[in-house]
Amino acid sequence: MLEYERVLLLDADTMVRRNIDHVLRSSLVHGRDLVYTHDLAMVAPNARAPPVQGGFLLVRPSLRLFEQLVAVALEGDFRPGSGWGKSNIGWSWGGQTIQGLLAYFFHALAPPNASEALDPCLYNAMETIPNCSSGETAVPAADVFLVHFTACQKPWSCIVPGKPKCRAWHKEWWGHRNQLALRHGANASSPCCRRCALLRDGKLGSSAAHRARTFEHLPIPLPDGRPVVTDT
Repeated sequence: MLEYERVLLLDADTMVRRNIDHVLRSSLVHGRDLVYTHDLAMVAPNARAPPVQGGFLLVRPSLRLFEQLVAVALEGDFRPGSGWGKSNIGWSWGGQTIQGLLAYFFHALAPPNASEALDPCLYNAMETIPNCSSGETAVPAADVFLVHFTACQKPWSCIVPGKPKCRAWHKEWWGHRNQLALRHGANASSPCCRRCALLRDGKLGSSAAHRARTFEHLPIPLPDGRPVVTDT
């Protein structure tokens, strides 16, 4: 993808709520190789830097940087307790992969201005940071630019979240889902309608596995019968 100035990588369980063109423009103006958010809920004790959260990565495609990252990975100097290169960076969930490797590279090896960490209360928001939801630093659900359905659970999983912001984002996701269904000539679906799986299969079923899927949403069918949105 070297023909592109920037590439934005998003997990499939994210939802862009507001325009983020300003993030891309800022990355270009300041020459960032990486724009990301920290995963502050996964910081190990005595960590020199938090891990990168892999659900939102704005990168500058670069063969040079790619080769440098591959060289670090091939060296394989990852140690229990201290992470990459005895740096106290990367000993966390996903630390041996992109979430720890990028944190190590851009905190310990790359120039300080090569990367920029965004506010995780506004971008790649997961409702895992207390300061985002309470006190003077609380951010309203409507102000968030991009949501990542991790702690909030997936809207299509039919697990009702306890946090008000999560419930608001679930409702918004279902609104987008039903708009997509209507554009494809399908019917809108009630969020996590009861017995949808059984209605779809044309039988009630009695097995434990079948009962466990009693609450789910119906995939959006295309005209030829293929689903355009399915469970994950």
